[in-house]
Amino acid sequence: DVERSRGLGDVYKRQLKKAAAVITVSDEIAEEHSQLNANTIVLPNLPTLSEVKKLAKQNVNRKRLTSVYIGSLTDPQPPFRNMKGFLEIFRKNDIGDLIVIGDKKLPTKPPIYSLGFLRHDIMMRELTKYHVGIIPWKKHPFHKYCNPNKAYEYAHGGLLLLVTEDLTPVVRTFKSLCITFKDYNELTKILKYYSKNIEEVKKIGLKTMQYAREELVWEKYEYRLLQLYTSVY
Repeated sequence: DVERSRGLGDVYKRQLKKAAAVITVSDEIAEEHSQLNANTIVLPNLPTLSEVKKLAKQNVNRKRLTSVYIGSLTDPQPPFRNMKGFLEIFRKNDIGDLIVIGDKKLPTKPPIYSLGFLRHDIMMRELTKYHVGIIPWKKHPFHKYCNPNKAYEYAHGGLLLLVTEDLTPVVRTFKSLCITFKDYNELTKILKYYSKNIEEVKKIGLKTMQYAREELVWEKYEYRLLQLYTSVY
């Protein structure tokens, strides 16, 4: 397995060197790839302004704190998406409800509500109805490079972001608007606090949405792609 992994890595490096250009999603990946290909740019996976400006600023009328996770919790996950025990913290603690979007196998059983798959525009409108967006992946070395687009979807939905503290690109992007946790014990404490301070959650969510609309849309980055095409062709 080690030899196979090394062989795949060698193939990957050769392809990077031969490519006319390299497009990636985080500064950390770009820094390493640029050692093999100087024509490397960063393009985060962001929505367009026309897509998000249609969203309501906030539509939260719930008295209980409601958190969201976008993605599967029942299918096998790679090590960097380890979420073992995540559902249990909602089942065992009074920390509000959890809404899961994108898992058709997960049954609804309060306080966990499964919405299955939603069309992207419908999902984005749905996000505006809740308080918190969570990326609950346990710590992993890959998180230094990982820049999941669900963070930006949460932000444009006006949600307070809770992410594992080693998710470097996300934490750097959102700075003080991003609340980090080191493990599920700390995550539980944070959710308990916010379950009693929902108005504070909503205020941070509004600030996050405003920041996302101003800075985290495709129009802020498209020039990089145009410059890249010009340089290559």
